[in-house]
Amino acid sequence: MSALRKFAYALAATVATVTMAAAPSSPAQAAGGTQYGCPSGAVCLYSGMYPEDINRGPVTMWWDGAHNLNNVFGHRAVFNNQYGGWTVQICRGWNGTNCPPGFFVPEGTFGFYDMTPINSVWLHAGNPVW
Repeated sequence: MSALRKFAYALAATVATVTMAAAPSSPAQAAGGTQYGCPSGAVCLYSGMYPEDINRGPVTMWWDGAHNLNNVFGHRAVFNNQYGGWTVQICRGWNGTNCPPGFFVPEGTFGFYDMTPINSVWLHAGNPVW
């Protein structure tokens, strides 16, 4: 079993028991190219949280600001492959509003979330803003 597969299944087990909370993040290499199908400088949203979902490839988000989500439900992996101090916040409201404390993905890490009540993600430089 590959290291990615073991890692994803271990995190999936953790996520299954925690509703709307990020599982422990996994540090990735510093900005050095594409990782898990996610280009350097992008934030990637996968169709699920298992290795087969990650291997299918992500939806990528590149620019600063809020990204509204439509028809995105269930448990999903979010990978922040940005560099230079960028943060991704997971928000319950449209346009990057109602972003609860703890719902963020630091650069170089995965976050695992139940996206059913999530309506947007907010990419910005610096620390999370509550």
